[in-house]
This record gives sequence, C-alpha cells and structure tokens, in this order.
Amino acid sequence: MQDRLRLASGMLLAVYVLCHFLNHMLGIVSIELQQSAAKILTLPWNRTILLGVLLAALVIHPLLSMVSLQRRRHLMLPSWQRAQIWLGLLIPPLLSPHLIKALMYTHHFNVDVDYHLVQLTLWIVDLSDGVTQIALFIVTWVHGCIGVWSWAHLKPWYAKWYKSLTAFAWSFPALALAGHVSSGMQIIREVNRNPDLPAEVMLKTGFTMDMIPDVMKMEKISYWVIFAMVLATIMFPMFRHFTLRVRKRGAQLYFADRQKLRINKGATVLEVLQTARIDHPSLCGGLGRCSTCRVRVGKGSDDLQPPSPLEQKVLERIKAPDDVRLACQIRPQEDLKIWPLLTPCVDQPDVFTSIDSRHGQELVVAVLFADLRGFTAFSEKRLPFDVLFVLNRYFRFMGTAIEEEGGRLDKFIGDGIMALFGLDGDPKKGCKNALKAAKAMGRELEKLNGSLADELDEPLRIGIGIHVGNVIVGEMGHGPARQLTAIGDTVNSASRLESLTKEHGAQLVVSQDVTQRAGIDMEDFPLMELNIRGRLDPLPARVVVALNELELE
Repeated sequence: MQDRLRLASGMLLAVYVLCHFLNHMLGIVSIELQQSAAKILTLPWNRTILLGVLLAALVIHPLLSMVSLQRRRHLMLPSWQRAQIWLGLLIPPLLSPHLIKALMYTHHFNVDVDYHLVQLTLWIVDLSDGVTQIALFIVTWVHGCIGVWSWAHLKPWYAKWYKSLTAFAWSFPALALAGHVSSGMQIIREVNRNPDLPAEVMLKTGFTMDMIPDVMKMEKISYWVIFAMVLATIMFPMFRHFTLRVRKRGAQLYFADRQKLRINKGATVLEVLQTARIDHPSLCGGLGRCSTCRVRVGKGSDDLQPPSPLEQKVLERIKAPDDVRLACQIRPQEDLKIWPLLTPCVDQPDVFTSIDSRHGQELVVAVLFADLRGFTAFSEKRLPFDVLFVLNRYFRFMGTAIEEEGGRLDKFIGDGIMALFGLDGDPKKGCKNALKAAKAMGRELEKLNGSLADELDEPLRIGIGIHVGNVIVGEMGHGPARQLTAIGDTVNSASRLESLTKEHGAQLVVSQDVTQRAGIDMEDFPLMELNIRGRLDPLPARVVVALNELELE
C-alpha cells in the first residue's frame, strides 16, 4: 500500500512538473504566450482543491520515501537508487524558495503573479533565483525519470516504447530550459528598452518590496526544517546500522547449506545477503516488482509471515510453488534456510543492461532451438577446417532464414542455434514468425545439402524446438563477451523440445502455446503430452516429422 501511495503521489508531482515545463517551453516564443497558457497549465494548480492535493503529495511522497529508506537494514544500494535518493534530498532546499514565494505572494499578499513578474524576479531582482530555478529543473527531472524508469522498465510495453521515452526524457527538459532562458533574455531586453518596466509590473500585480522581508523570514525557517529532516534521513539509517552491528547475535540465515549469516531485526533476506556481499539477483532493486530474487525456503519457513498482496501477485504470475518466496519481501524473525534459484552474475546489479543499451526486460518471447543431427559423426571423419567450412555455411543459411522472418540470433552453441522472436513486444507475431522461420530453415537446409552434395556422405538433418512464454531478455556476460540473451523456464523448455525431436524422428516439435498464440491450425499433426525435464506438468506439443508439411499461409 505504501509503495502504491508513493508511486501515485510521485506521478501526481510528475504531472505538475510536466505542466510547468511545458509552460516554460513556450517562452521560446514569448512571455505573452507563457502567460496565456498558464491559465490552463499552471494557474489551475493554485485553486483550493488541486492545491490541497498537490501539497498532500508534496508531503506524502518524500515522507514515504524516507520511511522506505528507514526500513532498510543496510546502506549498500544499486547506483540508480543512490542517485535517486541524493537527488531527492536536493529537491526540498531547491524547491522551498520557489514554493514559499508562490504561496505567500499569491495567497498571503494576494499578488496577481504573472510571467513578467516571475521573470523579473528571476533575472533582474535576484539572479541567484534564476540559477536555483535551473538547478531545480535538472535535479527534479532526473529524479523523476529515475523513478519512472524503476517502475516502468519491468513492464512488457517498456521495450517497445524505450526509444520514444528516451527521446522525450532528453528533449523535453532541454526545450523547457531553452524557453526559460529565452523568456529571461526577453525580459532583460524589455527592461533595457524601458527602465520603468519593473515599477509598472509591480504596480500592475500588486507586488511591493515591503513583502520581501516576510518572505525571506519564511524561507529561513523552511531551510532549518528541511535541514533537520535531511539530516535525520541521512543519520538515522547510519546510526541504526551501527547499533545493529553491535547487538548480540539473533536469528541466523543458512544460505545454500554453505554460509551462516546473522539476520538483523527487521531485515529482508535480500538485505542480509547484500550486507554479507553475496551476489544475488534483484533486477528491480528489491522493490518486489520482479521475481529474480526468488529463493526456495526450507527449515524455518513456517515462521515467516504469509506473502503480502504484492508478493503474492508476483508469485502467482510465475506459478511458484509454496516453498518459493521473494528474498526482498520476507523478513525472518527465526532461523531460516534458503537456496537461490537464479544464478547471479559477477557484475550484478548490472546483470542485465538490456536490448539496445536498455536494462533487462521481462517479455513474452518465442524461443527457437535448432540442432544438426549426426554432425558429431560427420566431424570425426573430416579435418577441422573442413568442419568449420561446413558449419559456417550452415550457420549462414540458417541465420538468413531466421533474420528474414524477424528473429534475432541469440547464440551458436557448437552446431546448435538459439533464436528469439517477438522482441518488439508482439508475442502473436513472434510465434507466427518463429514457425515461418522453422519452415524457411527446412528449405534452406535442402539448398545447403544440394550445394554440399560432393562434401557429404549423407544429407544434413535438423531438429527444431519452439516454445513461448515469459523470459528475461538482456545483455549478459562480461566485457567484450557480453551479448543479448534470454533466460527463464521458457528457454529451458524450448531446448528440451528440440532434444525430443530425436526421440520422435521429427524435424520440429512445437508447443501448443505457440500454435495457439500464432493462430495457426495444426490439427493435422499429432498432439502429444511431452514430459519435460524440470517441469512438473507435461507440455502439450505438436510433432512435425517434415518441415515441408507445414502450411502457414
């Protein structure tokens, strides 16, 4: 509930910032246009109801953020969370002068604030206010973008809209700053032409210099309050972290039967592991929005609190058994044994840096595995360079077939191929393209066998397995060995289906999920309940003996 309220208040503040940025952007044209647009974009926020909601959000959002920070039992955070926290701590002292001026001049002194007065204040009366405003622009926008990214980057639609959102995140504040500076330059030119302009604007709006001391007094009070809150926010977790370290030993966490770790009171399992500097995957940073930190719990699991609605939703989504919990959500009070379920990377939290420089995404993707039959026996009779020649021809033919149908080659494993379809966020299209690619691979293999007839004792044969489901897609590896790949049960199942083509003497074994999503009728091919190693339930799949029998049009 707290996370949802923090997200909702943050989104409301983001809308408020967007309205102001858009109004500032119009300064590229003129101050008069800014003033006209303010009636729609910014002035409505001064009305009683919207102002009350806005002030509530301004209090609730940082308050809940501080509560969330206080709940942490360690200070080792991902770089993006550290950046968001420090930027968030900068916002109150930067925002306070602007907010107090707006409230006091508008509601206490009944000044008819317009953009001429605002720009005079920022660029003529006190230039430091103009610099502070620019700093506030940058800090607020970056803080908000990190917050939106932490929420959105795990959503299925994020991959599709990433480039557009990135372009917006860079261009929108740049245009707003350009409008802010442009309107400032305009007011300076107007004052140079008419030195009496400041007095005229002050008379028109009802602003007087006598108001400034009262406003400055309120600003000083707000600075002290903000300083005390920021200091408490920083010092309290550090003090508690120190006191927890000197406390007597409490409950113990037994990690994978290898390590015994102390559990600080109120700490999550993920925090215990991070405090002990044990690499453990957590794609969402411990916010309970992904399932990568999940663990199998053993002795002591009966003493855990039942899953919260947030955790239960994630566990149901991945169809987790009863002994699987999210490490970031469970707070053991008694001894607990756990076993990790996903293998971490050395460079975590940068395990996934995503498609096209994005962070890893959870997507519904069709995964295709293909493998040559009898190639080991073939390679034993050939010189290594001859084997390499044939393999490269094979990979070129198969790779062309995959790419022409919109697939992405993931990796070559010996004489095997892994490809991904539907990375654009359209699973139906991905499944259909995967089936088309399989058929095209069959055609290309016939061409390859024809071109290598003099080199081969018998034609090359292929086995293909295709399955669809949720996977994590992103770049994995280290240094130059990093590459785009996918992990998850769907990948394992597709690989098992490919291996089952040997048992059934078929060129293709495709799960029923793929054919249903693709909307292709494959009733003419036998439907089998195949037992997949690692899965509790059999997987319905269609067995296609010959790829040329597929009718996909």
